[in-house]
Amino acid sequence: MVGIAALALLPACADSGDGNEDGAGTEAASDAGTAGSGSGAAEGEPTAGVDLCEGVAETNVVWAINGNLVPPMELAPSELGIEVARSWIGEQGTAELAFEIMCDGPVYFWGLVWDADVSEAENPDSYYIHVDGGAEATWNYGCSNGPGEGGSWNWITVDAWREDCDQQRLELVLEAGMHTVVIRNREAGTGANVAALAGLVFSHDPDIDPTVYTPTPE
Repeated sequence: MVGIAALALLPACADSGDGNEDGAGTEAASDAGTAGSGSGAAEGEPTAGVDLCEGVAETNVVWAINGNLVPPMELAPSELGIEVARSWIGEQGTAELAFEIMCDGPVYFWGLVWDADVSEAENPDSYYIHVDGGAEATWNYGCSNGPGEGGSWNWITVDAWREDCDQQRLELVLEAGMHTVVIRNREAGTGANVAALAGLVFSHDPDIDPTVYTPTPE
């Protein structure tokens, strides 16, 4: 099994203020600003209020193996070299995944999911999804699979399904801190023809490449 870090996040979103009342933090920040290139703030120039989140697009991954699974959702081995979540019972079984963002802003999701047969319209290839107890959306990820992508694991954008294959990108504006995304099984399956989830990538940037997080079997 490959080793995977669930939540090693990018730079923290915090003000670089003085940090205490005696001014020691401000002096330290000022010294740091002048010690480098020479173009930083002059000694004594205020540095509080600098937004370290500006321009930062946090991106990370959380794996099903690190989630809280409610039966009949269960972990199972996969060709990816990691265990994945699956439920054969329609409308039953959830995977609850906790994640943290350090900066406020819109968040987008991608799921590493299994679709056994893209030629079969009724095969299990969808989930329900909600974040922080909000409204539950239907994620019909099979609509995003193209020819030849059946019987394999693919990173699929998390969309809110409306009808047929009319979908809208799921975009949630979240505050910095801990959040919980819940994936609930939707369609019944048999054998390998079952919806399965390996993990979710989340990012402030809707255009990142999630494939860099694909596990490599040992």
